Amino acid sequence: MPNRRLRQARGLGAAIAITDTWRMTMVLAGMLEEWVNRRRERRMAEAVAEGEARGEAQGEARGEARGEARGRVAGRAETDALWRSWNGRRLDALAKGEPFNEPPPDIAEPSGNGRNGH
Repeated sequence: MPNRRLRQARGLGAAIAITDTWRMTMVLAGMLEEWVNRRRERRMAEAVAEGEARGEAQGEARGEARGEARGRVAGRAETDALWRSWNGRRLDALAKGEPFNEPPPDIAEPSGNGRNGH
């Protein structure tokens, strides 16, 4: 009988050890899960911030391109108005038989040089 009680005591000790080990494993698994979730949230926040920054930069570039395009359109309209006005004065002088010595409008190219040399 003493052997039987000893085996039972050992079995009970092993059961307690297994239970304690299981509890510690579950605590560690919970801690690991929390760490993984915090890391995932931090990475998601970083990715969102990076995406927003990239989107803002792309939006600014698009806005600049639109502004440049609008500027070109406005510049062309202004240039057309200058040439129409000059041509109207030229045609009026021609119709009246008067000399017309006014040079055509000087249109500056991006390099700063006039197209017609004026």
